[in-house]
Amino acid sequence: MQELIHIAIVEDQEVYRNFAKDQLSGQPENFQLHFFTSPEAFLASEDHEDYQLLYVDLKMRDMNGIELIQQLSIKRPDWKCVVFSSLMSDDQIFESLKSGAIGYLFKSEIQNLADITRVFLSGGSIISPSIAIRVLKNFQAAPPVEMSSLSKREKQILDELVKGRNAEQISDTFDVSVHTVRTQIRSIYRKMQVSTRVELIRKMNG
Repeated sequence: MQELIHIAIVEDQEVYRNFAKDQLSGQPENFQLHFFTSPEAFLASEDHEDYQLLYVDLKMRDMNGIELIQQLSIKRPDWKCVVFSSLMSDDQIFESLKSGAIGYLFKSEIQNLADITRVFLSGGSIISPSIAIRVLKNFQAAPPVEMSSLSKREKQILDELVKGRNAEQISDTFDVSVHTVRTQIRSIYRKMQVSTRVELIRKMNG
């Protein structure tokens, strides 16, 4: 029997709860969706620590999404929390990532939430393109000290990673093999002293 995948959505607007339901229902993985209209309702749930993935809006009536992510990250650092929001304030973007979010999805840019969900569940990370551009600009304004150890090509690949591009797309951009790109990504992670793209982005934004 296929193991159920439990996904929580903390969202106070019905239109976006319905959007998530339409996008994630009926998938082969049999996603089990659990909806909450506030962070307080989510935390009051007896099973709130058993969900494999959490989508959370930022702007809600009392406790906001960042506060929820911070609480969960302290309790269980391996929590997969993803921001699902229409807010694009630089402060909120960077604070969310620093607090422990593994992704940031701008609501109007989501095309296939099921595929995005599979990426998160498999250990990957996604940041909406418009968000990635803001992260990149902030990073270019004040790069971390470890940047000095990167080669010119590694810096180019780093820019592509921040934009949300994967190894295959980067290999096409620079006309090199996927194997070469993956080797360079591992070198970037080692030099920047991180192990994931989200950790890399957090470091780049202080």
